[in-house]
Parts: sequence; C-alpha cells; structure tokens
Amino acid sequence: MGDEVVVDCHRITRLGTPASRLGTPVTSHEWFPPAYSWQWRVNTATGKVSNRRLSGIAGEFPKINDGMLGKAQRYGYFATTRSLAADTMTDGLARHDFRHGNTLVVEGPGALTNPSEPVFVAREGAVSEEDGYVLTLWWNRETELSELLIHDAASFDSEPVARVPLPVRVPFGFHGNWADQAALDKAIAAADANAATDATDATDA
Repeated sequence: MGDEVVVDCHRITRLGTPASRLGTPVTSHEWFPPAYSWQWRVNTATGKVSNRRLSGIAGEFPKINDGMLGKAQRYGYFATTRSLAADTMTDGLARHDFRHGNTLVVEGPGALTNPSEPVFVAREGAVSEEDGYVLTLWWNRETELSELLIHDAASFDSEPVARVPLPVRVPFGFHGNWADQAALDKAIAAADANAATDATDATDA
C-alpha cells in the first residue's frame, strides 16, 4: 500500500541434511525443521525493511485465496508441522487471520493425517475473500490411501463438507492448483489449435 510492499511467507532456518550429518541418516523432522509464518514490510521510498513472526504454529505450504494476490488479504492457509508423529511431516490444517493475529488449526477426522498443500477454490459468484473452499489431500493411516478433504473456508473450524476417498496414495509433498472446467476447456482448445497448426506446417514442409 503506497510506498510499502508487504511479503507474507514462511521462514525456515535451513533445509536438508546438516553438513555434520552427511554420513548419518536423519529423520524427516531433522531434514525439514519447523518453519513459521513471518511478514516482511519493505518501504520502497526509504529502503527500510522490518520483519516479525506472525504465528507460533509451525507449518509449511502457505497459500491464500489467489484472487487476493497483490491485495491486503485477511486469511492465509498452511499445513502444520508440529512433529506430532515420527511417520508424518504435516499433521493439521491451519488458517491464520492476519487482521486479528490468531491461527486456527483443524485436525483430520478419524485416521487422516499428513495433509498436502492447501488450495483455495473460490465459490462461483464469490462476494468475499473467504467465500469458497479449501482443498487438501490427506493420508489415511488405516487404509494407507489418500483422501481429498473439502473445508468451507467461511466455517473453517467445522467438519469438512466432503471427503473423497482416492484409490491410491498420493506421496507427501504433492503440490497442486485449481482449474475449473472453463479453464480446462480453454487449455484443451488451445492445445488442439497448436496441434492443428503444427500438422499444417509439417504438411507444407
């Protein structure tokens, strides 16, 4: 806003195997130490930079409603990394309220844990920042398969509005994004048009 650029992201002390442990296997939690939400404020007129930690809840894969990019968003979402179990990296889904400075964490129902990077999907005709859904993939310890959970962003602390069991396990660290049918149809049409042009060029050659 004005002469100030605000950067919200997660900060980690290091990533990977420490140089002192190259010959000794490390656990996943040692390889990926806790990261925390931080904010940098850059004054483009004076060059001054300030920073502060926003939340005491460790986590990674931060996301916001993409429609708020470049704007002053109120909510951010991330997968928590609280080291609750040795066989998981992530262990909950969090929503941080930048306006009030609090972080709300929801656990997976039943045997679900290890959520992936959250993806925000705006409701059709959305009128507010939280008018939409948060999608995450979770691992089911009992079935050893994955499930897609859909949370209502406006009532984030309630049970997911839908659970979609998958026939496979999606590996940890899966990144993704959302594309609706119109976007997919447009991409397919563009690919078909490019293929037709390539075929014509090949024939002419």
